[in-house]
Amino acid sequence: MAQFDASLKTILLNILGPLLVLMLLFLLLRKPLQSLKRRFFAYFINRMTAGVNKKLGNDKEELFGPLVAIKGSLKDRKNLTLLEIGAGGGANFKYYPRGTNIVCVDPNPHFESYLKSNSSEFPHVKLREFIVAKGEDMSEVPDSFCDAAVCTLVLCSVEDTDQLLKEVKRVLKPGGMFFFLEHVAAQPSTWSYCLQCFLTPVFKIIAEGCHLNRETWRNIEQAGFANLEYRRYTTSSWMPPLWHLMSGNATK
Repeated sequence: MAQFDASLKTILLNILGPLLVLMLLFLLLRKPLQSLKRRFFAYFINRMTAGVNKKLGNDKEELFGPLVAIKGSLKDRKNLTLLEIGAGGGANFKYYPRGTNIVCVDPNPHFESYLKSNSSEFPHVKLREFIVAKGEDMSEVPDSFCDAAVCTLVLCSVEDTDQLLKEVKRVLKPGGMFFFLEHVAAQPSTWSYCLQCFLTPVFKIIAEGCHLNRETWRNIEQAGFANLEYRRYTTSSWMPPLWHLMSGNATK
């Protein structure tokens, strides 16, 4: 019995002891590590901006083309008010018409410094405000606030897509337009879809919750916009899991 007690004590000291220490360290370092992860993610996305625009530049020019007409229809004022959810380092700013006032919403505060440092590259638009918040809860943004809202390569990572779309409808003015460009799920039973499903758990960890296999078009179709136009297409100019895209606009 004494020998058994001694063995049990050894197990507790040699195995459970270090495990408890590791758990304590994890709890103590969780917030600092999360902050470091977000800081690195903001740096990485900002560095990717030029490469992404090189591959998707034509798609963005086509997507944001209607913004010129929207701005031209604003008879009582000169500037277009645009809200962008997840603007990164300002990857879309070059495609917005002159005189656009932009409010950015992002849960990652580290993007703000990149937006401000990159502002000299986009003198034709103005960053009016950066709000640290999730797209699902934009309570700091008033109802019927903006002429246009934008999401590009963002809806893959939000926790509640339907709630975000509900918020987009709330902040848009009547007749305002929501512009989106997202990577989405491939057709089921294809090798691309299998690859997406296999890699999604990894991407959720390294890319702030990114779901490669999300059927985002279904959420937008069911969001209750007055008018919806979009297309789904594939491109071989990007990473295979991200070949499948959708882009379009929806009117409140």
